[in-house]
Amino acid sequence: MLNSLSDFIKIEYLIKSLPFVALGVFLYAISFGNYLLFHVLAEFFSILVGFMIFIIAWNSRGFFRYGYIKVLGVGFLFVSSIDLLHTIVYKGMSILESGLFEATQLWIIARYVEAFTLLFAFSWLFKKKKQSEFGLFLSYTLIVAGLLAAVAAGIFPECYNEETGLTLFKKMSEYVIILILAATIYVVRKKKKFFNNTVYNYLIISIVFTIISEACFTLYTDVYGLFNFLGHFFKIVSFWFIFKSIIFTSLNSPQKLIFRDMIIKQQSLLELTSHWKVYKSTVEFIDKLFWYLFYILPEFDSGFVLYKSGETIQVIDAKGYALERLQKLDIPPEELPIPDKTELFSNDSEGPFRLMDDNTSARIKKALKSYKRGLLIPLKSQKATHGAIFMMQSSTNAMAIKDESQQLANFITEFLNMVISIKEQGEEIYTAYRDFSHKLAQVAEAYDEDTGNHIIRVGELSGILAEEMGLPEDKANEIRDYAPLHDVGKIFVPASILNKPGKLNDDEWAEMKKHTVYANRLLSDDSYFQTALKIALYHHEKYNGGGYPDGLVGDDIPIEASIVALVDVYDALRSKRPYKKPFTHEKAFEIITKGDGRTSPTHFNPKVLEAFQSVEQPLMEKWDSLK
Repeated sequence: MLNSLSDFIKIEYLIKSLPFVALGVFLYAISFGNYLLFHVLAEFFSILVGFMIFIIAWNSRGFFRYGYIKVLGVGFLFVSSIDLLHTIVYKGMSILESGLFEATQLWIIARYVEAFTLLFAFSWLFKKKKQSEFGLFLSYTLIVAGLLAAVAAGIFPECYNEETGLTLFKKMSEYVIILILAATIYVVRKKKKFFNNTVYNYLIISIVFTIISEACFTLYTDVYGLFNFLGHFFKIVSFWFIFKSIIFTSLNSPQKLIFRDMIIKQQSLLELTSHWKVYKSTVEFIDKLFWYLFYILPEFDSGFVLYKSGETIQVIDAKGYALERLQKLDIPPEELPIPDKTELFSNDSEGPFRLMDDNTSARIKKALKSYKRGLLIPLKSQKATHGAIFMMQSSTNAMAIKDESQQLANFITEFLNMVISIKEQGEEIYTAYRDFSHKLAQVAEAYDEDTGNHIIRVGELSGILAEEMGLPEDKANEIRDYAPLHDVGKIFVPASILNKPGKLNDDEWAEMKKHTVYANRLLSDDSYFQTALKIALYHHEKYNGGGYPDGLVGDDIPIEASIVALVDVYDALRSKRPYKKPFTHEKAFEIITKGDGRTSPTHFNPKVLEAFQSVEQPLMEKWDSLK
């Protein structure tokens, strides 16, 4: 089957290449009989394609968000114009005054303009859709006119000599142009995500054929030779693929190009929201989204976020406004009704302000500077209203708000409703699991009578260490909440072993150590208990590999377990047990940091040990308050 597919692809490409082969054979045959006719046909074909690129790109520029379409259109207009002048002054045409322009000089000027057009279009000018059309035309006009004036005045370097052939300047220029085109390929590859595969492939093919064409023009010694013919032929091919990539593809599937940017933005928004768990809170996520909206809704240049905090609705962030002034509003939630859907409004309409009482409406409007239009995106879940994002367009902003942006805003509203609802449900479930874990830990602790508040202390002290180590707030909270379950496996260890007043024998000690793996029975099948499971399984592992149950070494031990391991030892040293008296904080601290023959600093993760030393005083105070 693969062979059949490969054969089909080869046949398909062979069929597509037949017109080029036929054209090449036709032009090559003509070049033997009448080289001037060949030159005119070859040049006029690429000139025609170049003018078509301009006409279609210019008239469809409003459908494209990125500025490279406009730059390519204008650039190829000037390239084709120079090529046209090159054609009519070519030796034997006798149209313009002899000696005013030299054809090879015009050729090299056109190739420089083409190369820089491609490079600038896909780099500095790629996204600058608002660049001045007048400025673009003026820039090309001044540059091309200056170069043509230099040729007419005889100060442009000579490119071809009747006696010696190509000059050094001509050859070096071709190499420079090849380097510029190679840089363009690099730039296009970096921006691959902005194109569909077909357009991207056409662009790369076009630039590669342009490079090959330029290389051929560095090799010919006879204007009627093979390399001169190949250079012209590959130039035709390169122009054709530029035409197909930017124009032909857009005419065949314009809706794909018009909405491609919106699809990309929706996908990037999905990517952003899929990582909401990395944010410390819903407020942080909303704030991140607020600033992201200025990328996907470029028509808006200012805005602010209203979010419910306690008994008031606060402005949590703003762009283009004095945040401190907006934060002084302190609006009661009942005085700020939020519509259920996205709403676009203008400065001459009440918009969402119509839902507010006169006092609240007046206070908000007074805090806002003059605006042209606004877009309200409600922040709602299935259970409650949390606030709204206001995207504002200043009165000096001339950009029209596109249907695409309104569609994106509607999508964002629906998606935020889903994300906030899921997060609320997740927080409710997490709270339920946390409460259950504490009850479960208490059950386990009941099997070990002499430990008192051990589980509470291990949880609180582990949380302090996690925070000191700079772990994310949600991870530190998980460690604090689930550390009490570190000995939950003891439920399955016989009480006679747990509460034996004397030293355990070898068999009893082997059974006691199994409490780590017994935790699997309770915690392994629930995703919410994964942090608890890591702690319960590995809190007796030692950094130097001397622990149990698996003898893990170094950073193979989960950081959650490494934190609880140190805290568990500290609490055991300070607690009274049937086989020992309680140690003071100073003695316990010395044993952990310096060792005592049984406990060694090498047992602990160095980062955890460093954090332990940094928060020695808070740990001691917290332990003392819970003993």
